[in-house]
Amino acid sequence: MLLLLCVAMATRPPTAQSTDSATAAEHRQPGRAVKIAVVQAGERHRRRGNPRFEANFGRLAELARGAAKERPDRIMFPEFAISGWPYPPGESIDMLAEAIPGDGPGYQRYVNLAKTSQTPLLGWAVERSDGKLYDTSFLLDRTGKFVGKYRKVHANLGEQTW
Repeated sequence: MLLLLCVAMATRPPTAQSTDSATAAEHRQPGRAVKIAVVQAGERHRRRGNPRFEANFGRLAELARGAAKERPDRIMFPEFAISGWPYPPGESIDMLAEAIPGDGPGYQRYVNLAKTSQTPLLGWAVERSDGKLYDTSFLLDRTGKFVGKYRKVHANLGEQTW
C-alpha cells in the first residue's frame, strides 16, 4: 500500500530575526503544495507473522523507489519499519539496535535509499546510545546527509523494556 498526501499550506523555518508571530506569518507560502509519500507494507505483507528485517525493509524500499518517481518532497517510513510488526522478541530488537547517525546496516540502507532516490527520507530505527535503546525517527536530506532525530518519549506497552 502506498499513500501520497498533499498539504495545502507550507511554511519556511523562521530565521533568528523572525521569532515573533507577526514575522512568522510572513514566512507562510500560500498555495505551495508539499507532497509527502507515506509507505506502509500492509496487512498481506505480514499475514503469516513478522517477516523480519530483510523482507520488511526490502518491501518498504521498493515502495519508496516507486514513490520517488512522483518526486515527493519527502518519503516517510512507519514506526517499526526495520523490525516489523508485531513487536519482535527483545533479542531481535537488541540485534537491530545501532547508532543514529552511524555506520550500521539499517541506517546505511536508508542513507543509500535517500541518495539513489534523490528524495529526503524520514526513517525509523532502534537506536543504541550510551547503553540504552531508543525508538527513534530521523530525517535525511536527498543526499543521505543526517538532518536530525527524535526519540519517542511515550512508550507503549511492549516498548517500555527498551
